[in-house]
Amino acid sequence: MGKTLPVSLYGGAYKAPNVLADAQECINLFVENNLSPQAAFPATHYPTPGLKLLATPPVSAGQRCQYRATNGDLFVVVGPNVYFVDVTFSYTFLGAINDLITPVSMADNGTDIMIVDGSEDGWTINLATRAFAQIVDPAFYGSPHVDYIDGFFILSQPNSRNFYISLFNST
Repeated sequence: MGKTLPVSLYGGAYKAPNVLADAQECINLFVENNLSPQAAFPATHYPTPGLKLLATPPVSAGQRCQYRATNGDLFVVVGPNVYFVDVTFSYTFLGAINDLITPVSMADNGTDIMIVDGSEDGWTINLATRAFAQIVDPAFYGSPHVDYIDGFFILSQPNSRNFYISLFNST
């Protein structure tokens, strides 16, 4: 096994006009220069919060996922609750998923969002109506993660080395 080397993320908190000069942008990180000659890197990036609190979820539970759909809508999972968040940062309850501590994954095909949580269950949200439903297809096995590529949802079967895909442009 080869030697691993750390990657330096040194750079300013700006984006250069030309990507040939600098293709990185520093968002919500404060850059502090390390003046010590023993420092492994010339700078350290510290996380910083946003400038003001825009909203808080209606329940106090762990936030498991935030997803910006292809139509621009924002969906959030807090505990077992799935919400639509509008442009005024108001939360609208859509439905509930399993009450687990696992991360949630979402992907959409422009018509529907698929939601998975690592269990054998899955759910959908229709982007036009925001109708929330559980997936009941016997060929659905659940997944810890979902992606959408070239018209297909791609999932991995929980507790296995198997993956499976949806029908074309279908949930």
